[in-house]
Amino acid sequence: MLARQTSVVDAIAPGASLFVVAVPVVRAGQTTAVLAGLLDTEMALPGGRPLSSDLELLVLNASGDLFLPSAPPSWASVSRASGELRDFIREGVRPPSLDAMPETFLTATPVPGTGLHLLLAADETALLSGLRDRFLVQLLVLALLQVGTLVLFTVHWRRVYGLFREVESRSAQQEKMAALGSAASLIAHEVKNSLNGLKAATGLVSPEGEGGLVVRTLHGQIDRLAHLATSLLNFGKPPVVRRVDVDLAQVVRDVVEGLRSLPEAGEVRVDVDVPPAGALVSCDPLLLTTALDNLVRNAMEATVAAKDLGKVSEPRVRVRARLDADAAVVTVEDNGGGPPADVEGHLFEPFRTSKPKGIGLGLAMTRQALEHQGGHLAFERLPDGCLFLLHLPRAPRP
Repeated sequence: MLARQTSVVDAIAPGASLFVVAVPVVRAGQTTAVLAGLLDTEMALPGGRPLSSDLELLVLNASGDLFLPSAPPSWASVSRASGELRDFIREGVRPPSLDAMPETFLTATPVPGTGLHLLLAADETALLSGLRDRFLVQLLVLALLQVGTLVLFTVHWRRVYGLFREVESRSAQQEKMAALGSAASLIAHEVKNSLNGLKAATGLVSPEGEGGLVVRTLHGQIDRLAHLATSLLNFGKPPVVRRVDVDLAQVVRDVVEGLRSLPEAGEVRVDVDVPPAGALVSCDPLLLTTALDNLVRNAMEATVAAKDLGKVSEPRVRVRARLDADAAVVTVEDNGGGPPADVEGHLFEPFRTSKPKGIGLGLAMTRQALEHQGGHLAFERLPDGCLFLLHLPRAPRP
């Protein structure tokens, strides 16, 4: 300092954190006084500790010796690092990173008048790890959104495709039913004309005497064919609902009495439980009679068939009717064993039946007759048979 008459800042020894600071006081070209002191850089100088987890401030002298911090980073202790730092300070070469530590990037600036350099070291791994984590999170979120969109699209497409198949199936079924209805109406009309002639002819023969059994059998078969023809005619055209107030008990009794002429009637015990006379319900009496006739007829035929197969000893059918606050309820119960399991799921489909001589229109027409009046038909299997529940609103719905 005395020789150069300039300020000096230097460490007592290489690597020491204690610095000597000397400042000359010059008057008329002569050094007349000196200000000197010691500085503990670990306490008094920025850079004595890392700035953050990924940035570190270092202090080097003109020779590239590292003074701060007192505990140098791990990469600075590599043998090649000191030489690279020295070249960096002396020649001003600014490499993007150290060969000794490729993940560390450097930048330096001199401290005027001191011969020292401040060096800022950045750890690429620490700097980019946060960015990489955020990028991975964003990528994961985008992937989840894409997968969610794909799943929603798949579910929506399956639903639309299912609806399309259902509409297509219904349309094909309606076309099929329309064609069958037209054919059935034509056949039924011709059959009914022939039956009228047969019925008129058998009416001329007395049901008593030697040929009485034959005449009664003919009457029964003619009635059965007439019922079949009527079912086909009704199936071929949509019903027109004409509501009137009718006595529910009287309708049920009339239906049961009308079936007494069936060949099976003499073998079946039919119990009727109806409310007192005067229990009125607003409905189409023809459609209601058709529905009840089909249910009771099926029950009687099923119980007799079960008896013929030895499944029951006493065929029994129970018809019950009641009026609730807002609906008329009729149940038809039998002990005929119920339909086969493979037929149960298709009970109300047209032309599906388990009876050898049936055509499968009775239950389909019964449900149709009720639904046109705002009602519904339900089936329940019993231990020894089955039960059909007819539900019809007492007043027409708006």
